[in-house]
Amino acid sequence: MSNPSSPVQPGVGVGVDARAGAGAPGPAVQADAVTVRYGLVQALVDVGFVLPPQRLLAVTGPSGAGKSTLLWVLAGAVTPTLGRVIVFGDPVGAGGGPAYRGVGSGRAPGAASVGLVPQGNGLAAVLTATENVLFPLLARGVPRADAWTRTEAALDSVGLGESGGHLVEELSGGQQQRVAVARVLALDPDLVLADEPTSELDHGNREVVLRLLRERVAAGRTVVMATHDPEAAAVADHVLALDSGRATWVAAS
Repeated sequence: MSNPSSPVQPGVGVGVDARAGAGAPGPAVQADAVTVRYGLVQALVDVGFVLPPQRLLAVTGPSGAGKSTLLWVLAGAVTPTLGRVIVFGDPVGAGGGPAYRGVGSGRAPGAASVGLVPQGNGLAAVLTATENVLFPLLARGVPRADAWTRTEAALDSVGLGESGGHLVEELSGGQQQRVAVARVLALDPDLVLADEPTSELDHGNREVVLRLLRERVAAGRTVVMATHDPEAAAVADHVLALDSGRATWVAAS
């Protein structure tokens, strides 16, 4: 892991780069005392952190620790029972901030966009790999020629340039996972939320996906990645460990 000049700590503000997403200075993500309850079960308990822009945060922990719940909260798909989340200066949920719309939100003037690689990939089985990447771009109003170019480039980047015509059910689990990653790369959101994006991949393809996520950060984007893989977490700038919904900051080496 790199050793950033502005370390993040749960619940503690930090100095940030002024080149934040969507042109607004300030933290990329701020979570304030976020608690999520499902009946008597607490999925997240008083989770707080401030993440500067242009960083890759790995969220680690065992199965059931709350990693996916945290990403869904950041996406605006789950409303915290207590606390709040702010993405690039806008509160998430309750009609504010980058509202969750499947794999990526639209970009209003001055607002940030969010893209999610969900666990299970969220691909449409009746569509081809190409269509799964292309259609979200068209739905966001990207011109058809540009959408095709971005789709082809994204599939090429994950090593699936020759597989675009295959239906999802004709692809292996690892190939499906790479299509889901390509879909978000093509959307190019300010904030990428990736839930176990390498869990189905062999070593070589895992390295490709991790390199692509690092390239998103180098291009000015911010990435939050949930992972149980120590090698994947090792490429992150910061690591937030969850256990039974409670967060512990892991210092960068």
